[in-house]
Amino acid sequence: MIEFPVENEIARTAAQVFAYVTDSNKLAIWQTNTGLRGRGGRRAARPGDARGASRPRRQAARVARQVSEYEPDRTFALHVIEGALPIDAGLTFEPAERGTVVRFTAHGQLTGAMRLAQPLLRRTLKRQFTGHCATIKRVLENDRPHCHRPISGPDAAMGTPWDALTYDQSSEPQQAWASEVLARLEGVAQDATAMDVGCGTGRVTEALLALVPRGRVLAVDASADMVALAREWLGDRAEVWCQDVLDLDLDEPVDAIVSTAALHWVADHDRLWARLARALRPGGVLEAQCGGEGNIARVREVIEAVARDAAPELVGWSPWVFAGPQETERRLREAGFTATRCWLEERPTHPQDVDAFVRTSILPAHLARLPEEQRERFAAAVVAGVRLPLDFVRLNVSAVREPA
Repeated sequence: MIEFPVENEIARTAAQVFAYVTDSNKLAIWQTNTGLRGRGGRRAARPGDARGASRPRRQAARVARQVSEYEPDRTFALHVIEGALPIDAGLTFEPAERGTVVRFTAHGQLTGAMRLAQPLLRRTLKRQFTGHCATIKRVLENDRPHCHRPISGPDAAMGTPWDALTYDQSSEPQQAWASEVLARLEGVAQDATAMDVGCGTGRVTEALLALVPRGRVLAVDASADMVALAREWLGDRAEVWCQDVLDLDLDEPVDAIVSTAALHWVADHDRLWARLARALRPGGVLEAQCGGEGNIARVREVIEAVARDAAPELVGWSPWVFAGPQETERRLREAGFTATRCWLEERPTHPQDVDAFVRTSILPAHLARLPEEQRERFAAAVVAGVRLPLDFVRLNVSAVREPA
C-alpha cells in the first residue's frame, strides 16, 4: 500500500491558490493525465479523458467556475490518476488561520512485480509534489530565498532563473553522473563536514547526507529557484543557501567538497578553484565533475545556427567554460591543491524527455538573455535541431588541499 501526506501552508486564500494551480499556463506541471474535480460531487473532467487532457485551458476554466459557484474559499481538491499505475493522488486545499494548507496524498495498492517498485514510486511522488507545493508557495508569496549577493544581469550565468521543478524531473543524466563522483568520496569519515557546490534541487546533497550520517552537510547554489526546491526537500537535514561560488567564504573550512554538473557555469576558473581551496581544510578532498573540453559541441553548433537566424544578439556568446584537463590541473596546483588528477570522459546521452532536458539543462542562460516573446521560438528551434545522443564530455577533477 502506498499512502503518505505532504503539506505546506501558504499565506494566500484557498481560492487564490486554486486559481494559480488551475491556470491554463500552469497545468503542464500536473502533466496531461491530470483530472480535476471539486468536492461536491460535480465532476469537472474525467481522469484520463483525452479531450480534457488535450484542452487544459477549457478544463481549467470549467473547474475554476465550478468551485467559485458552490465552494468559494472552502476545502476542495485536485485529483490525479498517475498514468496506468493504480495510484490515486490528490491535492487538497484547506483554509487555515494564516492562509491555506496545501496537502498532497497518494494511495494505492501495487500487486505482483509492481510491488518491487513501491519504494521508488513513493519517493518519486513525494519529491515531485513537495516540489509542486514549494513552487506554488514561492510564486504566490513571492518568497524567493535570500541570496548573499544579488545576482542579476545577462552575464550572471549561474544566477539565471531556472525552471527548477522541470530540471529536477528531467535530470536523470546528471544524477547518473553524480553517483560516480560520490563513489569517489567513500573514504570520507562518517562524521565529516561535507559541502555540495552547485547543489541544484538537492538530489546529490541528499546522497551526500548518506555518506556522512554523523556529520554535517552544507549546500550552496547561485540559483534562488534551485535553492527553494532543495530547502523544501531537504528541510533541516542540510544547511542550504543561495550564493555565487566566487563569493564563497565559510566561517570554518570543510573536510570534503563535491560538485557535479555545475562548475562549467562559472566564468572565472582561476578564482573558482582558489575559492574552493579556501573552503577546504588542509588535507581536505575535492571531487568534482562538470562539462569539459568538447562538451555538447554538436548542440552548440545548433544553438549558433539558430541564433544567426532568430537571435543575432546570441551569436558568438556562451555562458560556459568547458576547460581541459591540463589547464585545470595547472589551476588546481596554483590554487593550493596537490594529488591532482583531471581527465575527460565522453558520455553520449539519451534524455527521456529531450525537450525538457534541453530547455532546462542547456538553454536557461540563453533564454534569460532574450525578450520573453522570442524565447519559445528560439528554444523550439534548438530542440528541433539537436540529434541524439547528445555529445556530453565530462571533466572529472580529484584533488587534495595542500597540508598546512
